[in-house]
Amino acid sequence: MFSENHKITARQVQCLFVISWIGKMCLLLPEFAQDTTARNFVICLLTGIALTVLYGILLYGLGRRARYHFFDFIQETMGTFMRRAIGAMYFLSLAIELIYLVRLFTKIVNQYLLFDHSMEALIILIVIAGIYASETGLEEQGRMSEILFLLILIPMFFMSVFAATEMKIQEIQTWHDPWDFSMLKAAFFVFTSFGSISLIPFLVPPLKKKKGGRRRMTAGIVISGGIVVILYMIGLGVFGEEGIASLPWPILTLMTNVTIPGGFLQRWDVVFLAVLLMSLFAGTGIGMFAMRTMAENLMECQNKRWVPYACGLLVCIGAFLCRTYETSVKLYMIANGCILAPLLAVCMIVLAVLSQKKKERGKK
Repeated sequence: MFSENHKITARQVQCLFVISWIGKMCLLLPEFAQDTTARNFVICLLTGIALTVLYGILLYGLGRRARYHFFDFIQETMGTFMRRAIGAMYFLSLAIELIYLVRLFTKIVNQYLLFDHSMEALIILIVIAGIYASETGLEEQGRMSEILFLLILIPMFFMSVFAATEMKIQEIQTWHDPWDFSMLKAAFFVFTSFGSISLIPFLVPPLKKKKGGRRRMTAGIVISGGIVVILYMIGLGVFGEEGIASLPWPILTLMTNVTIPGGFLQRWDVVFLAVLLMSLFAGTGIGMFAMRTMAENLMECQNKRWVPYACGLLVCIGAFLCRTYETSVKLYMIANGCILAPLLAVCMIVLAVLSQKKKERGKK
């Protein structure tokens, strides 16, 4: 058993974010790129990553101002009502993201591994596993993230290198068209796909050492986004503009068809699926842990043992009501991408302005 002192290191926060982002972002890309060309979408990816870095710096600064718990800081600055309103937005955002992740996980397992199994049974199993993962403490979450970090990134690196050998350079040489609304929309959705970055203010107060935290957080965004950009460009070079637009999951198709020189370990499709599912499972466990934490603070309940099970039941019901993976994608993009993520961003900006004014008044 790990010891649990409710502390986490900056490196563990970086690992936690990277492993929870990679799988989800790789598979969400086609939804973001629907109204723009594949080459233009590379620019949208880079713009979305830059926006996320700036937003992450803002959130880290807010976390540094919170002495103990971020919810207490919100209450001191904006009052009890806004504490509850922001807490409810966090809770709903996490619930919707988990519904999408559970549906995505079961879709991939059902399509590539367990063909004849019930989707409902798979949903229940992944939710139960997520509940179990969420019952560990913050320090255990951080340590497990460190372990999974290398287990996920090392195979992805080698598969990317082998996949890159099949690229056709002429497919990526044409430059992008001028900016238009569809590109702005795609860049914004890339930004919202880093949804769990909004948890940064809650993770700064428990950091063992605050020094280097912002650098680690920025590195996590750049690593995650950089991997996705590289894989997408390799896919563009291999499949071409029309090919990548016609595939439901181009990066998954790319990595499950990698040709390895020699006769050793030709089934890299299985390896990549394992890596991808590991990332999605880690994201589910981390999301369930965060959702449980939000529920406990929102309800201020004394007996907290039932909270993870209630959260799991809510996610399970939501996944059942969606019925299909496509419905969960629409729910995620509309509710999280168009409503909750922008609202939370506005609230964080207002919180930063109010806390700065309060700080200036205190100096006077």
